[in-house]
Amino acid sequence: MASGVHAAARAFVELCLRDKGLPSELSLKDTQVLLGTVQAAGFKAKSVEPGRLFARRKDDKGTETYLVNANCPFKVIGQDGLDDGPATEWLDRMVFTVLNESGGTHSIWVRGQITDREAIADKIRSEMEECLARQPA
Repeated sequence: MASGVHAAARAFVELCLRDKGLPSELSLKDTQVLLGTVQAAGFKAKSVEPGRLFARRKDDKGTETYLVNANCPFKVIGQDGLDDGPATEWLDRMVFTVLNESGGTHSIWVRGQITDREAIADKIRSEMEECLARQPA
């Protein structure tokens, strides 16, 4: 399982860095990379499709609507065919992590050194394994 998680993390990082983020349209192969990443993290996803997901949150000031996936123009669809908010939020956070770790640049320069893409993939793999550990059996 660990090697599958690692391979999914590496493919995800490469996809995110190829165009300095995810474009709003991806090939079927690239969409499968996103789906494989979410599934490797333990989410019961049926598909990943283009789209924004909005949610509401309540606090003592009232209710507000917010964009769940500000960094990733794709949302996760669960096995029930409905939007999967937690999986979409997790995927969005992983896209943000990759872009933040890389400085958002294609060549990934940090202080005159090329950052190791494997280090970023290891961070994503670690996030995937943590998420997987929290999923019910």
